[in-house]
Amino acid sequence: MSTFIEQQINSPGLSSTHANILFLLLSDLHFYTNNLAVLQHLIRLAHHPVIESNQQRQYLHILYQRLVAAWMLTEATALAEQHTLDVIEALPAMNEEINNFKSLLFFDDNNQLRLKTWHRPEQPHVIVVTNPQCNPSRRFLSWLQHEPRLYSLFEQQSIWLTSQGGYLQQQAIKTHNQNHPQLILNYVYSESAWPEIPLWDTPTLYFFNAEGKLRYQLIGWPTEGRIKELETALKLIDISINKTELEKEVAVN
Repeated sequence: MSTFIEQQINSPGLSSTHANILFLLLSDLHFYTNNLAVLQHLIRLAHHPVIESNQQRQYLHILYQRLVAAWMLTEATALAEQHTLDVIEALPAMNEEINNFKSLLFFDDNNQLRLKTWHRPEQPHVIVVTNPQCNPSRRFLSWLQHEPRLYSLFEQQSIWLTSQGGYLQQQAIKTHNQNHPQLILNYVYSESAWPEIPLWDTPTLYFFNAEGKLRYQLIGWPTEGRIKELETALKLIDISINKTELEKEVAVN
């Protein structure tokens, strides 16, 4: 496939219309795969001479988002500065080399982006895939805050992950981490490095037993909550919670 795309880009007969179609198709493909080869094709197409100037600026903004999604922050910053793109946030520097795709990125106390490698705990645990700007995610966290025993349990036996997409949402992430220092929200460097997480929709909770086997997947958090389902999931990984504590009225935001 990559060879075919390369041939299309190098073709002397490539028209503006075909280049536009190819760019948008590759942009969608990169959104779902985060494939580096696809990104390289996007970089070439965004600067291709057949792309009209009024169209190119739109494509440069898309390319900027795809670079951020690939954690190519230095390149994204350079692109924005070179073409004076309007961006919603200044990007932090990446000062550490990523040599493990299962790396997590987080902001330290000095607001610097740091790396850590996740190691599966040898105890029952929950992986929470969330997004601080997602309404159902905020609803779940708000409910959890009103359940002290459960909140404490999640502080001890959960890890909170988010995918950065085309924007880092830095302020929202930092605010979450300031308000919940034991529920630090970490960026995932590569979704493909987490085969145990088949779905990155937010919020999704994955319940693993002490052996690391996935026992339950809870998707979404509606206004009425999923309290009984959460209780069932915790029991499946040998965590028992007093039932009466889970039957409080769900806080509605």
